Amino acid sequence: MIMPSMAFSNFAELLPQSAFIRIHRSFIINKARITHIEGNRVFINTIEIPIGSNYKDDFLKEIGF
Repeated sequence: MIMPSMAFSNFAELLPQSAFIRIHRSFIINKARITHIEGNRVFINTIEIPIGSNYKDDFLKEIGF
């Protein structure tokens, strides 16, 4: 977990878009680390991360669903 001193959206722009995706107002994840998806949740090993309704469609398109 990283807590930058800048706006979250500005921080997201610094990350490579090919590897990272925003899935929730509070979460940006590395796509390569996703272990599985269940409903509106993404799992990275045992960590459960919600998929925000505003981000769900873009996320599913990005990962090929």
